[in-house]
Amino acid sequence: MDNYHLMEGSMLSMNKNIKAIRGGQITPIPTTLAPECIRVQKVWDWTVSQNQQQFDIAPPAECSAAIAAFMAANPGVPLIASCTTPTPDLSVPIVPSPAPVFCPPDELCCVEIGREPVTLPGNIPAQLVAIVNSVPLTITITDPAGNVICGPFTTIVKLFQKDVLCAPEGTSVLCRITQVVCDSIVLSSTQIIANVAICKELQVEAEVKLEVL
Repeated sequence: MDNYHLMEGSMLSMNKNIKAIRGGQITPIPTTLAPECIRVQKVWDWTVSQNQQQFDIAPPAECSAAIAAFMAANPGVPLIASCTTPTPDLSVPIVPSPAPVFCPPDELCCVEIGREPVTLPGNIPAQLVAIVNSVPLTITITDPAGNVICGPFTTIVKLFQKDVLCAPEGTSVLCRITQVVCDSIVLSSTQIIANVAICKELQVEAEVKLEVL
């Protein structure tokens, strides 16, 4: 208990010497420093988010025919659907402002499609931001021995999600997908089920001008 009070007293003594940050900690200002105006991106909010969704995929006609032929010739033998996606390139920084308004084809991509104001507990204003995530899937169908029955073929799925962010008017919501996990199964010659889970990074930015020394 004595050590605790000694430590507490030391901390209180230290706190007396702490000054609030006011943009400049040197008084008077040295003549070697001069005020400058800079333009930078202010980060209003940053978070990571996870989304998972199941999709019903119809294989191409030639693939469907190959699956039907295998099932007819091998009743009761299961087929295996392997599902792969592009690997996110995390060496590339999150897309700078302004954010894109649509996703390029055949690429991992996520973009904002709308926002609406909401009020959080404590009467804190925020925005409910709608994000659409575009994920290309490459699917190959094989038998238990690993022989390719059909494919690979590619399809693009869209995952929709809303996230609560601090994104006032004038800000841009930037997004990038950081991880994708896909599992799939063959139900019939015309139906493949794919379960897709993604992780993404969201960053809200707006340009501001600051005066610095």
